[in-house]
Amino acid sequence: RTFGTLSEGERKRVQIARALMTDHELLLPDEPAAGLDLGGREELVAALAEPAGDRRSPVKVPVTHPVDEIPPNAQHALRQVVEFESTPHGGFISAAQAHDGGWGYINEQGQWLVPPTLDNARGITEDGVARFCRAGRWGYLNLLGQEVIAPQFDDARPMRNSLAAVKTGPHAWRIIDLQGQFTCAATFADLGNFGAVGLAPAQPWDPDRDLPLWGYVDHRGQWVVAPRFAQAHSFDEQAVAAVSANGKTWGLINAQGQWVLQPCHARMDAFNSE
Repeated sequence: RTFGTLSEGERKRVQIARALMTDHELLLPDEPAAGLDLGGREELVAALAEPAGDRRSPVKVPVTHPVDEIPPNAQHALRQVVEFESTPHGGFISAAQAHDGGWGYINEQGQWLVPPTLDNARGITEDGVARFCRAGRWGYLNLLGQEVIAPQFDDARPMRNSLAAVKTGPHAWRIIDLQGQFTCAATFADLGNFGAVGLAPAQPWDPDRDLPLWGYVDHRGQWVVAPRFAQAHSFDEQAVAAVSANGKTWGLINAQGQWVLQPCHARMDAFNSE
């Protein structure tokens, strides 16, 4: 029979068989059991598991959702892999979630650099550090998986442009640098990411307001753009930020708080390099 006359399940089996017969070092089947009946899925799992441990067989990294499609002798079963970043030694590192729900960091070979014993783990920023949570406290580690700021905060924002916002108590956000030192004594009700212009959106602590207004502060905690917005995004990689004065229409401001685009859109997201 020709390939075109086969059913969906039969064609899937042919494709899997062809992939398993190749000499590739890495096999990355994406949802390989889609379209297969129960018997086909069982045969697939057996085929993926059979050559395990054979140095001549490719490393197989199947992507699947059903737990019963994971080969029983799989060395690692991951729920999520965030994004790989290169390390100083020529390798790669990424935050990953193990099958049991724990978070850690893996290298390009799938080996755990940081065991999956964390509550949460986030991707590594351009500053070369990532935030992680252990026992309910947040800290930061570097590209080698080494802790650079011990977990001690209630919550933490990503480190951007050598600065990060961390939560030190109820309605209390402060600013730290790459060494984990507070840059000032200022405390805010909420604090966003620091953009390339050195500013972060912030809400002052105001017990008389249910929803405090947003403005922008620098690394010293000084207000560069006074709080007057109902909603505000970070500057991120551009010199403009999307804000809404009334919570309904959005426009753009520059680092001095001047309108670059008057509010006219029902929604605007933060800008990025793309």
